Amino acid sequence: MKLTVKERGWPGHLIVAARCRYRRNTLISDGTRHIIVSSVGNFWPTDDRGPDRVDRQRWYQTRVFVGHREGPYIEADVEKEVCLPDNIEQGIYGESVDDLPEDVDNIADEIHDNIVLYVKQNFDDLYKKASREDAEPSKWENVFQAIDDVTDTLMDMALDVDNEELLHEAADLGAKMQLLLGRLREREDKQ
Repeated sequence: MKLTVKERGWPGHLIVAARCRYRRNTLISDGTRHIIVSSVGNFWPTDDRGPDRVDRQRWYQTRVFVGHREGPYIEADVEKEVCLPDNIEQGIYGESVDDLPEDVDNIADEIHDNIVLYVKQNFDDLYKKASREDAEPSKWENVFQAIDDVTDTLMDMALDVDNEELLHEAADLGAKMQLLLGRLREREDKQ
């Protein structure tokens, strides 16, 4: 199987990614099946406030999704997140922005590149597991969609009242719920 790897110039996930000054979006494809590795960081909720975390714990995060076609593009299907082993680094953590290393973007690049390499080496297994090629649609798809809908509604409400902190909390809550649900689904699959 020949895989192609393509860096793309737009963020692959996170509803507030346009406010992230660090963004990477890598498409790994065999021509018919696609996996996207997306990294975001250096999030500036407002131009004058300074950087903030992209979720409750991480200043930078990398997530992996099955890709699907949207018109001429292949985009991340956030309902089909690829769960990586816990020993693969997927973010940069710190108590404050002062804890971040001077070359934090380079470190984020290394994390992203390591995950791209892992995906290339395990493409078939990761795709099959995340896309559920071998299973009927399950209860999980409905729950993932419900989380997306709730997150979008909360973020719209935060934008309506022009509250950046609430916007950040809503995005963080959605990301945490998606991650928890992915881990629950992974553990159920192992049983």
